[in-house]
Parts: sequence; C-alpha cells; structure tokens
Amino acid sequence: MDWIINNITEGIWGFFAKLCSNIINEAFKFITETIINITDINRYININKYLVYIQIIAASFLLVRIAWEALKYQSGGVLGGNNGSISALMIKVLQSGAAIYVLPYLVIDVLLPINNALMKFIQAIGIEITEEHFSKTKTLVGNLSDLGQLMILVLLILGIGFLILAIAGSIRYIELLICILFAPIAAVSIVNDGEGTEVWFKETICIVFTQSIHMFLLQILITIMTTVDGIMMAVLSIASISIMLKGPQVLRNFLYTSGTGSLSVKTAGTAARGYGKMRAMKRMVKSSSPFGPLV
Repeated sequence: MDWIINNITEGIWGFFAKLCSNIINEAFKFITETIINITDINRYININKYLVYIQIIAASFLLVRIAWEALKYQSGGVLGGNNGSISALMIKVLQSGAAIYVLPYLVIDVLLPINNALMKFIQAIGIEITEEHFSKTKTLVGNLSDLGQLMILVLLILGIGFLILAIAGSIRYIELLICILFAPIAAVSIVNDGEGTEVWFKETICIVFTQSIHMFLLQILITIMTTVDGIMMAVLSIASISIMLKGPQVLRNFLYTSGTGSLSVKTAGTAARGYGKMRAMKRMVKSSSPFGPLV
C-alpha cells in the first residue's frame, strides 16, 4: 500500500516538475520577445494603415468642435462660456490640427527611439541579457525531480511569475498601439482646455518607458539568479518580479502627483512644434525635388 502511495506521490510531483519546466522555458521566450528586444511598433501590424483613418475621424471631430465653439461665441454666452476671442480660438484650432498629425509620430519617431536607446544604454552599462543567463535556472529546472517538494512549489510560482511578466510586456505593446491610434482624438481637446492631451501624454510616457523600467529591473533579477543559490534565489526572484509588475504604476503615480508631468507636457509641446516643422520641411523637399525624394 505504501508503495502505491509513494508512486502516486512521485507521479504528482513529477507532473508539477514537468509543468514548472515548461512554464519557465516558454516564459523565457516571451520575455525575450516582449521585454528584452527593442520595440518595433509595426512588428505585428501596419499601424499607419489604421492611423490615416483615425486622423480623418479626428479632423471631423475638430470641425464639429470649431463649429460649436464659434456658435457659443456668437451666442454671447447663451450656449455656455466661450474660450475667449476668435483669434485665441483660431490659434487653438491650428495647434489642434497640427497635433492631430504630429502626436502619433511624436511617439513613433521620438519617444520610442529614446526608449530603445535607453534600453541599449542599460544593457551596455549592465548585463547584455541573453539566453545563457538563464542557464542556471534551466539546469535547476532540468533536475526538478531531484529537488524537494517545497523547492518545486517555489519554482512553480517563479515560473508563473515569469509568465505574468511576459504577459505584462505584451499588454504594454497593445496599450502602445492604442495610445498611438488615439493620439489624434486626444489632440482635439486642445481646442477646449487640453486636459485630454495632457492625460494622453502622461499615460503614453508611462507605457513607452515601462520597457526600460522592466529592463533595468530584469538586470537585477538576472544578477540574483546567477549569484544566489538554492531556495533563496527563487524567493528573491519572485520578489523582483513583483516589483517589476509595480514599476509602471510607480512611474504613473509620480507623473500625476508631481509637477513633472505638466512640465513634460509643456516640453513635449515645444518638441512637437519643432518636429512638425521638420516633417513639413521634409515633405516640401520631397515634393519640390525634380530628382525624387532626397530625404
């Protein structure tokens, strides 16, 4: 009877050991794809294909907003307050129209390259994370059948933590797509008070640079995994993953509760105007050159 119970027990723990091994191995692949590799926004879909239609919709909203603001101005306050003089309204309209075009490319051509450069910098001064850095854990996972039951459970939790971290990286990619596609819609709020644009920019900053935060904390995680032994390695690794999942929320709270967010929005506004002029000049050069595109 004891022999049967022992065989059943070994079979159950063997199942968990195999499950743990599969989860960790697959999670490593997903982490490489969603966190370690630099962000390529067009990796899975062509975002420009959808962006054009969103910009057309945003321009339509802007026209409706212009008509409404002009009607409020002409009503003398009967339909509600107005945003000042016609000249002030026109300035906001021009800013909103420019932002409808510029904001998505501010993310694609400015913020994402900054994040990717920061990713490379973090790896340059720290550890260039490769699959070999996971070899210790993979070796440990390969010998799970020789480990104690507590260690198997802890490593199973660690594997699930890795998988959740990979999912968080995937969620960031989808959120980034949404931020870019909804940028033209947020730009319409400039005609009123610009609050929607400010919220959009703060959220976009958090989403874009979440990858850099994850990369920095992943350096700490890899250091723990390669220098600490036994169950303490797994426990500290689980703690590191928990902090990695909280990192973006910490950045979001910082932007919303400090003056840094508003300052970033003002700085981004100046950068967006300069970037818009640069793109306009490039288009002018392309269209006027008799030899075809020069830039």
